[in-house]
Amino acid sequence: MIEHVPSENCFRTPEGAVLSYTVKDGRYHFDHTVVPPELRGQGVAGKLATAAFEHARENGWSIVPDCSFIDVFLKRHPEFAELVD
Repeated sequence: MIEHVPSENCFRTPEGAVLSYTVKDGRYHFDHTVVPPELRGQGVAGKLATAAFEHARENGWSIVPDCSFIDVFLKRHPEFAELVD
């Protein structure tokens, strides 16, 4: 289960994977994705990104992809391209 934690500007899993963001000028900068070593290679980062982009879509967020993983994710998932500013 992925949880949005607005007080910490992040999305996280119970196992400790995190996608963090900052808000600047009304835009949400997805700036860092961290997945613990024991969870890597299991699609956890992609699930975090999907949850974050779906949340962004539902809430009218404009996204700036400041994380290299998010750049790669967007190339693989063009269905979220309209959210990128």
